[in-house]
Amino acid sequence: MKDVPYILTDFMMKNDVIPEEDKDVCYFGLVFMIHAAMNIITLVTIGVLFNMTREAITFVSFVILLRSYTGGYHSDNSITCYFISVASIILVLLGIKTRVWNLSTCVGMTTFSVGIIMRYAPVGHKNKPLEEIEKRVYKGILKKIVLGLVVVMALFLWQEKTSLLYAAVASFTVTAFMVILGRARYLMKG
Repeated sequence: MKDVPYILTDFMMKNDVIPEEDKDVCYFGLVFMIHAAMNIITLVTIGVLFNMTREAITFVSFVILLRSYTGGYHSDNSITCYFISVASIILVLLGIKTRVWNLSTCVGMTTFSVGIIMRYAPVGHKNKPLEEIEKRVYKGILKKIVLGLVVVMALFLWQEKTSLLYAAVASFTVTAFMVILGRARYLMKG
């Protein structure tokens, strides 16, 4: 039985939307998009179930923005990635709901996480090692993203949206952890 990305790729190739030599790349892209969409839908659904949709969307949005340029740990298996994402959002929302966060923790975790991210990111992957020019470009973009997100976090604090602030801090913390794991894995495997 053919899967949806295969059917779509085949349709685009037959209708001259893509050349045959791009078939594999297109298929890979469609598989990636479907997995990403499923992840986002699941994470937001978990937010709805926790009655914390805004916090879930904040966490997911911040993580996507950060992880796009930090790199870090990436599972070789999409199912493992999916369960790591689900476990992360559940732990973050439970942490916010049970009030394990406070302003001092936020400042400390943000400072630590930003330090790790700015020191070690971007991190390459065995399937996508980064050249020096890519590292410099990604680092420049990452600095702007981090600055923008820290400003948004300050606005959350100013508007007393503490649960959104905690979700944002958690996104930095998770990203920093993934940078450390990715760097360790990348260095161990060469």
